[in-house]
Amino acid sequence: MSRLLQGAHVFDYFTKFDYGICPSKTVVGYINSVEDYNRLIPSPHTRVEIERATGTEEIRVIKDETGDYHVTADHAIASEVLKSIDQKTIEIFEPDIMPYPDTFTNLKNLTFYRDIIRYDEDADRILPGIRRAGVLSTIEEWRAMEDVCVGFVAEMFVGLENTKTGDVYWATDELKREILRRRRQLEEEDDGTDDLDEEGEAGEDKA
Repeated sequence: MSRLLQGAHVFDYFTKFDYGICPSKTVVGYINSVEDYNRLIPSPHTRVEIERATGTEEIRVIKDETGDYHVTADHAIASEVLKSIDQKTIEIFEPDIMPYPDTFTNLKNLTFYRDIIRYDEDADRILPGIRRAGVLSTIEEWRAMEDVCVGFVAEMFVGLENTKTGDVYWATDELKREILRRRRQLEEEDDGTDDLDEEGEAGEDKA
């Protein structure tokens, strides 16, 4: 039985959820071996979508901008390619390492990151949090990193995740309180304006 991602089949995910990424549209070639697959990725703005159901395994390598894709010639080839993909994922994701607090979802174990593998504009694999890499103690440190990271701001966890390296940085308790305070202030204002910095002038905080 096919696994669903937020209620959508893997090949329909970017049809149901419009992130400006083109769903698969046109077959432009076939994958007949692991070597064929490895020649296609990594590549900029490209993703791999995987159907894992036994007997109907299928792998598509898709261009985000056009929807053109290569597909495995049959489920037996897909099964062989999938073994290679999963082995690499295990090696990269370091499954025994917990990058987040126990109260926060371990994102690298989610089906999404195993069934949809994405490569960014530099042909780097877009990674979930893999390991805890350090702490952030000031707003300045947060701002210096947030342009290249995904931010998490919630009572259970405040931190940044680098999608190129898988490094996760935790905010100290003091910084967490400050970021949550600023977030609550922005929500209360609910007018899209920036909150005030310590001198009372408009700041640029994105937290």
